[in-house]
Amino acid sequence: MKKGNLLKYILIGVLAAAAFLVGFAFIHSLINKDKTFADGFKSWIDWLLAVVFGTSLAFSSWKKDNEGEKK
Repeated sequence: MKKGNLLKYILIGVLAAAAFLVGFAFIHSLINKDKTFADGFKSWIDWLLAVVFGTSLAFSSWKKDNEGEKK
């Protein structure tokens, strides 16, 4: 695997985790009227779910690309 390819999957994972975290912070601010958007970033469970989501998306993208190369 080339170094550029590895960077591609790391970026996919980081961007997916960031999008997930921002989305959940936005949802928390919509549901709870007394909380601000920034309060949505304080939940450690949301951070954990964002990391799992980003890792899962990056791994599935890597796996799909490797299956295409073998054929």
